[in-house]
Amino acid sequence: RNSSLRTVNFSGIQRAESSMLAFSRAIGNHQTIHTVYTPSLILLARLSDGSVFENLFAGDKLRSILMSSFELTLGDAKTIFSCPSLTSVNLSSSSLRYACTDIVELATSMAKQPNRRRLNLKSCSFLNEFAYHLCTQLATNQTLEWLNLGFNSLGSREASIIGRTIIQGPSNIVFLDLSGNQFGSEGCGHIARYLPQSKSLLRLHMRGVHLIQEDQMHLVEAAAQSQLLELDLRGNSAISNAARKTMNKPAHLSIMFTE
Repeated sequence: RNSSLRTVNFSGIQRAESSMLAFSRAIGNHQTIHTVYTPSLILLARLSDGSVFENLFAGDKLRSILMSSFELTLGDAKTIFSCPSLTSVNLSSSSLRYACTDIVELATSMAKQPNRRRLNLKSCSFLNEFAYHLCTQLATNQTLEWLNLGFNSLGSREASIIGRTIIQGPSNIVFLDLSGNQFGSEGCGHIARYLPQSKSLLRLHMRGVHLIQEDQMHLVEAAAQSQLLELDLRGNSAISNAARKTMNKPAHLSIMFTE
C-alpha cells in the first residue's frame, strides 16, 4: 500500500517458498515499484516452475531488474526476456546455457522488446550460437543503447558477427563492452574493419581480449576514423612510448592502455 516505494532489494533473503510467492505477487501488483535487485538469491533460483518471476512481471510495471549469479531455468529466461516494461536487464554471471532449439526463440524475444535500453550479459556462459542469433536480432533494435557481452569466451567468429551487426548495423547502441573475450588479432581485425562505419557507437571497451601492440594500433587507427569518444584497451599488451607518439589520435577520442 506504500505509494512512494520505488525499489526493492532481495539481497540475502531466504524465506519459505510460500512467503516468497506471496511477496513477489505483491510486488508484481504494486503500482509504483519499478526496480528489483535480487543478487545471489539462491531460493528464487530453485523455484523451477517460474512462478516467482511470473508474479514479479505480472503487472508489466517493472522497469529495471538485477539478477546476478542465477541458474535461470528456460521458463525463467522466457519470462524475463519477454517482459515488455523492462528497460534495464542485468543478468551478469547468470547461466544462460540452453539447448540449441531454444536459442533462436530466446534471442529473438530478448532483442525485440520495444522499451529495452540496457542489457548486461557479462559472464553468462552462453553458447556462441546464442551470441550469433542475439547480435543478428539486435541489429534492427532501435531502443537498446547499452550492451555488455564481456567475459563470455567469444572468439574471432563472434567478433565478426558483432562488428557486422552491432557496430556497423543500424542499431543505436552507444556503449559496448566486449572485455575479457578471446578475440585475439583476428577478432580485432573484424572489429577494426567495421568501426569507422558505426553510426551510433561512442564508447567501446575491449579490456583483456589478447591484443598485441600492432592490434591495438590498428584499432586506434580505426577509432580515429569514427565518432568514437572512448576506447578502453587496458589489460592487453603494453604499448611502447615510441608507438604512442606515432598515433594519429583526434582530440575528442580518449584511449586507455595498459601502463
